[in-house]
Amino acid sequence: GAKIVHPCPRIKASMVVIDNVLWLHGGTFEQRDDEVTLDDVWCINLNKMDGWTCKYKGTYELPGEDGDSMEEGSSEDGEE
Repeated sequence: GAKIVHPCPRIKASMVVIDNVLWLHGGTFEQRDDEVTLDDVWCINLNKMDGWTCKYKGTYELPGEDGDSMEEGSSEDGEE
């Protein structure tokens, strides 16, 4: 499938809009019975809506990811 770069699903993230750019920082990722605190930083230009940009990958690497992209149609826990 096509590679799409975007932030992983999360809860409790911080977001702010500055000059029509939405910034997303951190949050919590639920992996089975564990909650993982994220510290990554992403942004998307709301005028262009041309995709997310990862400004800081963070210190936690999500399982099954190579770089910042998730495979379209795959689930985050590897089950179908």
